[in-house]
Amino acid sequence: MGPLVLDTNVLAALQNTDQEKVQQFFDSIQKNFSGEYVIDLAKLRDTAKTVLPLLNSYEETAPYGAWLKTRMDYLDAAEELPRRALARTLAAAITGHARSLRAPLIVLKEFPASYRTSLGSFLERGFIRVPSLPMTRVSIDYPELPLMVTEQTARHPAAIAV
Repeated sequence: MGPLVLDTNVLAALQNTDQEKVQQFFDSIQKNFSGEYVIDLAKLRDTAKTVLPLLNSYEETAPYGAWLKTRMDYLDAAEELPRRALARTLAAAITGHARSLRAPLIVLKEFPASYRTSLGSFLERGFIRVPSLPMTRVSIDYPELPLMVTEQTARHPAAIAV
């Protein structure tokens, strides 16, 4: 693929925009698409989402907007890859760590739906996904919370109070 050079008439259509930065963005995205690592595209995703509506709003720049739009899936995938790798590493290590602490239950709570794909490696390792833990009542027979936390933590080091 040859360099994607925006001609001066196209750049002039972007009246209130830093034209040099737009050209730098296109240079950078083209360089990263030609590179070895798709993960390098992740750093351009937010800028691309900002530039895309701007390009689509002018007749002269609409073809560049169409070009960029067809590549947004790659930018989204590049953003997702580091999360998946991190979740895979955590899923592989967390059960052994929990066993060493004698923790009978591992709970990952309050992740937004957008993280489900990233956290799929937990399902592959036998974890299950439930909407929420049930409401629970706990009887605390201590006059003060700090005293309870100190005593319980001393008895059960795996119980980390937050």
